[in-house]
Amino acid sequence: MEAEEHQAAWSAADIAHPTHFGKVERLCGEKTISSLFGGGKSFVRYPLRLVYRFSEQSDARAMVRREAVCRMMVSVSKRIFKRAVKRNRVKRQIREAWRKEKGPLAVDVNEAGMVLDVAFIFVGKELPSSVRIGKAMSEAVGSLRQAVARGVRTPDGTSSGEERGGAQADKQA
Repeated sequence: MEAEEHQAAWSAADIAHPTHFGKVERLCGEKTISSLFGGGKSFVRYPLRLVYRFSEQSDARAMVRREAVCRMMVSVSKRIFKRAVKRNRVKRQIREAWRKEKGPLAVDVNEAGMVLDVAFIFVGKELPSSVRIGKAMSEAVGSLRQAVARGVRTPDGTSSGEERGGAQADKQA
């Protein structure tokens, strides 16, 4: 009975609240991040490289702990921008673009009964405009929604072990 009350309280508005990016939506923890990069899939929507991994949603635990359906992290290399001010600006732009675009993706992922962990790695060489980051983010979210719709395959249409789309293939290169 109590689980039903939690489910009723867990609405699509909670999942995809467009103006919220809370602590539960941040990807953290060494085990979680290493499993993402170890077994995740990847693709590029310039100037972003995405590494993502879907896993099964454990309903009872997620409802009680209010875990997010989509968790993300951002990385900007020191090799690209030496100054922390520039790195932080790019991270802030990526987080804001994610906050604006994640809504429909979170609903799709929740309806599929999955949890999405995603890492955004900035691969550009120059400071991007917010418009450019927003465009790349909307393309990336569209690709992730297609992956959810077709049963968790890479956005390029290959399975995880094929072609250059896999994170493991990137490690071997």
